[in-house]
Amino acid sequence: MKKSKFWLTWLFAVAAMSSVSFGGVVLYDGVNGDDFFNTAPAGFAFDDFSGQTTDTGNSLVVDTADDVTGNNGLFGGLGRDLATPFDFDPEAAGSFFRIEYRILDNNVANNFRVVLSDIDSPTTAQDYQYFIDPNFATPLGDGFSEQFVSVAQANSIFDAPSFGFEATTDGVANFGLRQWQIQSEFGSTDRLNIEIRLAEIVTAEVVPEPGSATLALLGLVGLGLRRKRA
Repeated sequence: MKKSKFWLTWLFAVAAMSSVSFGGVVLYDGVNGDDFFNTAPAGFAFDDFSGQTTDTGNSLVVDTADDVTGNNGLFGGLGRDLATPFDFDPEAAGSFFRIEYRILDNNVANNFRVVLSDIDSPTTAQDYQYFIDPNFATPLGDGFSEQFVSVAQANSIFDAPSFGFEATTDGVANFGLRQWQIQSEFGSTDRLNIEIRLAEIVTAEVVPEPGSATLALLGLVGLGLRRKRA
């Protein structure tokens, strides 16, 4: 490799250190035809969401018109496992649960919840529940809105062992995300009628910028390359 090519490669590699890296995982994408109940891992609905959640082909419509179970109000949920747990830091700046949805005509409920399950071992996992208030959603201009929900542990309004797992965990929301859910408010009799078309975890981490000495060296390298070509 020519020396000039080596230095250019090195120059761009170091410059890339001062950047923002974006990541995340899509949990449900109705916009692109995600078949919620039939695409593995298959989604599920329980309690008053059971039989009252419809996959339209590009969205999920929830309408808890009837008390299916006869207890706990109009409570229920939908959710899906991840094929492989997704590791991310919920405390990092830029880590959010993002959802695109709209409130439909029969809705009476003034909130709903997202539940994220953090797996710690093959036998232990903990559910962390977060509040979604539609008053903080941002309209997208097509009838739907988007909302970013902070998933820092301090913002969790409730946590409990995940269904089918033991109670002993590390007590820290340091995902390993193994499952996500949308739930109505436990015990509420308010009808929830919403349409969801996208759910995802988004992350963004700012990579530290090079120090002043590194930046000075970059300047000298660039100057040297320009003089050599002159």
